[in-house]
Amino acid sequence: MLGVIHHRWYSFLFSRGGRSFDLLKKLSLSINRGERLILLSRDERLIGQTFSALCGKAGAIESLLLIDGQDTVAHPELLQRKKFVYICNPNHIPGDIKTIGLVRLISDLLEHGKSGRAKFYIRFNLEQNGRLKFVNLPDEVQIDILSAYLFSVGADIYMADDLFDSPSSRIVAQFAKQLQVMAQQEKYLIYVTCDTMLAPQIGDRAIYLTSDPLVAKSYRYTSEN
Repeated sequence: MLGVIHHRWYSFLFSRGGRSFDLLKKLSLSINRGERLILLSRDERLIGQTFSALCGKAGAIESLLLIDGQDTVAHPELLQRKKFVYICNPNHIPGDIKTIGLVRLISDLLEHGKSGRAKFYIRFNLEQNGRLKFVNLPDEVQIDILSAYLFSVGADIYMADDLFDSPSSRIVAQFAKQLQVMAQQEKYLIYVTCDTMLAPQIGDRAIYLTSDPLVAKSYRYTSEN
């Protein structure tokens, strides 16, 4: 079951971006060490293309992705030597997956031993929530489970896709504090959302496509492209 979850998760990601990278070419994405970058978008193709590029699937497309100002085409080792982790939007988790299955997958990906897995089971109250489908959990519990993985895995580049629906100020403040800690650890952070009010609360810089009708007219925080 865990293998099925993992396969469905990543098959979905790679399939939604397409192979042309047409949108990412327009964006001119650059990520910098220790910066919390907000990608303002809800375009599944752009998100998929960004994911694929960070996975090193872009091939020899020039100036598609810059890391600390260096082109990953000219310096492919930049991606090869950096670990990348992605957390999907909760709505993209298949609706038939039970909470206990997802937590087991996360625990296995984190290479938890018995004690680490037991802490997760207690933290997420799996005795009560384990048999429930993940999509039926309260929003706060969903966020807690996904962010636990995001903030526990040892990676260099992190990308999270719109974990919040209607977040409370407490959740946003807690999440922003966790992101700040990771930024101080000089991680590369990308958070995807189309919430223009959330962006300045959790990010240092935001980018978007000027052709995107969801954000181009309403966003006043900071912009690129």
